[in-house]
Amino acid sequence: MRQGGRGLNTKYTSDPLGYYGGSDRLNFNWWLEYRDDRDDFTRIETILGKPCRVTENWGWFAYRMGRGVLKPGTHYVMTIEYPEDVSRNFLLWPTFDHSAACGFHTGSSLGDPHSRQRFMQRIDLPLSGDYRTQTLLITPTSVDGWVGIHSMGEVADPFSEGVAVHAIRIYELGDDAALDALIPKPTEPEGLPHRQIGFIQEDATPRVRTLRKCAAMGLNMYGPLTLSYGGGASTVEGGFVGWDSRLYSPENFRNPWAQAEPPYYHLQPGVSEPILAEADRLGMRIMPVLEYSGSGAVPPEALAVGPDGAPEPYRWGTKEGEDGLRTWNYRERTQCIDMAHPEIGDDLGALMAEVHAACGAHPSFAGVVLTHRFQAWQISYSDYQLQRFADEQGLQLPAEHAGRWVYDNHRDEFYTFHYRHKRENLLRAAEALRSADADVKFSVINYNGGDDNLHFGTPLYWWDKTKGDEFLVPGRVSLPDLSGIHLGRLMEDHTRPDIAAMSVGMNPPLYADDTGVYNLAIARYPWLCGNREFLDYFRTGEGSAICFWWIYNEDAFRNHPQIGWNCPGLNGSEPAGRYCMLDEVLAMATADPVIMGVRIGQMNRGFIEYAREFALAYRALPAVPSEVLRACPDPEVVVRRYSTDRGVFVAVLNTGLGPDEKTVSLDVGALGGRTLRDLVTGERMTARDGAVELRLPPVCLTSWWLE
Repeated sequence: MRQGGRGLNTKYTSDPLGYYGGSDRLNFNWWLEYRDDRDDFTRIETILGKPCRVTENWGWFAYRMGRGVLKPGTHYVMTIEYPEDVSRNFLLWPTFDHSAACGFHTGSSLGDPHSRQRFMQRIDLPLSGDYRTQTLLITPTSVDGWVGIHSMGEVADPFSEGVAVHAIRIYELGDDAALDALIPKPTEPEGLPHRQIGFIQEDATPRVRTLRKCAAMGLNMYGPLTLSYGGGASTVEGGFVGWDSRLYSPENFRNPWAQAEPPYYHLQPGVSEPILAEADRLGMRIMPVLEYSGSGAVPPEALAVGPDGAPEPYRWGTKEGEDGLRTWNYRERTQCIDMAHPEIGDDLGALMAEVHAACGAHPSFAGVVLTHRFQAWQISYSDYQLQRFADEQGLQLPAEHAGRWVYDNHRDEFYTFHYRHKRENLLRAAEALRSADADVKFSVINYNGGDDNLHFGTPLYWWDKTKGDEFLVPGRVSLPDLSGIHLGRLMEDHTRPDIAAMSVGMNPPLYADDTGVYNLAIARYPWLCGNREFLDYFRTGEGSAICFWWIYNEDAFRNHPQIGWNCPGLNGSEPAGRYCMLDEVLAMATADPVIMGVRIGQMNRGFIEYAREFALAYRALPAVPSEVLRACPDPEVVVRRYSTDRGVFVAVLNTGLGPDEKTVSLDVGALGGRTLRDLVTGERMTARDGAVELRLPPVCLTSWWLE
């Protein structure tokens, strides 16, 4: 067994921004004031009748597991038995499988690190007062290793009372065939459009193993990273182009930065081929993720310049400036693209054609997820766009400093102009993809602020500023009342300096009647997932689509390097038990999205039985519009009716937190029938006196056929 606490080399963001060290500027220099003088970081306590190892306030412990008998490549189940007695926040790190580096939380604890996502929400989840078990699918890469369990700091999560674990166990599952045996056999509506629920990958190498685990969780969609970090320009680590591309090949370069440093991009053809082939076998759907920042064929006039004519380089985190203060980290020898330029529309159309040519022969190919990195989708004050804007507005540009003049005097109108032409380019891309196959889906994630935060959540802009904005509470968790704020408009507010530093918006309501395109709303926590105004802001003519933005947690990174302990980033944190699906249930009750995807580097679920339960019920419903009916008097129960030429489907959702099951009366007469058949279990419920009684556990979706 190992144990420890937070060392002084731990990631700077592990405490919120504050005035540490007596500075008059906001900073992350918590290490100037932090000391931990505990003799022991952990202890054994009896909790609810069982012994547990316990720690808190950045304490951690780890046990050596496997003892040389784990078989790399074989699948296992790892369980964590813990008491659900008080609010706790668990960060897990098995050194032999980083896909299982994740977290879960109970009670009122926040789960995510406030220092990475500053708009948080406290939810008081019921506690069972008993022992519960987290269950993870793992595939070790070594014969043994450490299983570390870390607590959050008292400042980072003031509602958590540390971690407590009774037992860590590992069970052998078997080879790929054993994992395949766990894949459920869902019922999806015949002859009707299907819903998609899955995993949208970022910052990780696509793997067939990931696809199989998604299938075992009941998911039917995987978005493998296929164009990574814009293709891996020569000044950027780790990116790649995952197919045989002419657009990213030196013989077709028009981008001056690429011309100056060929090959500039990292071509890795065939990255997705084994995944597509395996998805064909499993009946899964593949939507390659394209982190697009313009191909090598983009000409210089389509690259973005600022109001003063200077190139807009890629942005990636922060760095120390010449004055010793933090500033944005601009990447040398890179340049963002002007998403409103017609040449970008041409480039996107050619990109869709290439991707379809590489993937379209596979039945599993279901479309693309288009997004970006490095805040590369920018607005441009180029001579071309300024004159185009002036012509449309009937303006006379000054002979000098026209970009600065437009910025100072017509900025709002210029953004409106940009949004309109950006939409034209995105619709051209959608048309190019669907002209090859009308059944595939073109989806967009415009608001990609990185893996650490929602688009309006980063605290980094305020680093080394004398004060923050109205949402920032120095040195503490901030839980602002956001009920009176239109959060969609907040994401688009270019007058806010932290928002202006991000990628440029798109005015989502412009797409409200557009078919062929899905605008993925980025959402996390009930204040977004249960927010009708916010989710409908992104709705297109195809309906609602949601990307659940799991927050990457690096706040225990390098917390004890003296012993070689380098806890990596953790891939999100779930509420424990049934509450792991709270965001999905609220989103379904609020907006009925036809696409749902979790975005994170590596996806794992610690409460798989509830994830599978939801996924199977979700997939049993058709991807068609629904209507909410007043068929149940309980305000926590939402009933949706789907009328199709194949019959009537019904979704019943309990958004209540419980903790107990509830029995509700459902007026089937209001639905237009007498009998309900459960589309997952096959159970039939016949009305008595015009109603059926349903027993609903907390936070659940059930799907029915109306007879």
